Amino acid sequence: METTVPNYVFNDNYPDRQQAAKRVFDLIKGGELKGFVSQAVVDELRATNDIERRGSLLELIRGLTILVVDKETDDLAQKYISESVFPKKRKMDALHVAVASVNEIDYILSWNFEHIVRAKTKEMVEGINTLLGYATPRIVVPEEVV
Repeated sequence: METTVPNYVFNDNYPDRQQAAKRVFDLIKGGELKGFVSQAVVDELRATNDIERRGSLLELIRGLTILVVDKETDDLAQKYISESVFPKKRKMDALHVAVASVNEIDYILSWNFEHIVRAKTKEMVEGINTLLGYATPRIVVPEEVV
């Protein structure tokens, strides 16, 4: 999952998304889903300005498998950027997708409709990944898996 999912657990302004995010974590805790985040997600959560919320977010993802950002994932993220899948300033979003691709993760859960959950991103990621021999995760909103 990328950063929007844990953030919605604590967002009362969108009750439907909040409920779906909480359900994702309940399913992970119950063993019905496997939970993965990248080191990029951890870094984004650590950058949360509100100290109390930061602690709650980091506690929420404790126990999830943290996938590393390494040269291979960074190179793939750079490829997404050079092919205009993601703007240069949205490297973290590119990293979320690259880490999932390199690690053959089945789904990326996100509510980032601006850069991740959109047809162009899905199509271009699949094309690049196919050409380079990577698996392509399905990019979905959390409601699709709960």
